[in-house]
Amino acid sequence: MQFARRIILQPCLILGLGLLTACAAIQTDGPARKPFKLESVIKSDIDTVVEINLEIVQDHLRRLMVKLYKRNPRELAKSRHKTIAENIDRLFARTDDWTFPELDGKTGIEALYLTFDDAYHGDRVFALMTGLTSMLMASYDYKTEFYLFDNLDAQKLY
Repeated sequence: MQFARRIILQPCLILGLGLLTACAAIQTDGPARKPFKLESVIKSDIDTVVEINLEIVQDHLRRLMVKLYKRNPRELAKSRHKTIAENIDRLFARTDDWTFPELDGKTGIEALYLTFDDAYHGDRVFALMTGLTSMLMASYDYKTEFYLFDNLDAQKLY
């Protein structure tokens, strides 16, 4: 009787442990998981989705900036900051002020217009990305974290 129980329990135990370890699989694609924070308690699912969406769009803008600088190295040569990483850091490290002296304080659509202005002799890639990034952040009310009682303006997002 003991032997029969052992024969049945041992495979069941191994199968159960195998299933438990399969549930703890490491995520390999998609946005990286964030560690739990106490402030996550006052977030709705939509707030989390909005934050993830903003991170993804910013990541795409960073990649676009790298590609544009690689495609147009003469624009990088016009910048005071000589590496792509420096330009990316100084643009995406900001949270509320996207005015730069080389763009004469222009942001949003005005910075985009500089990109296509024949009279502008500065870094056109930086002007384009400043315009896009400042418009993106304006649509999210210059926030990167959202909580239960935060409201987003649908017209700005559109």
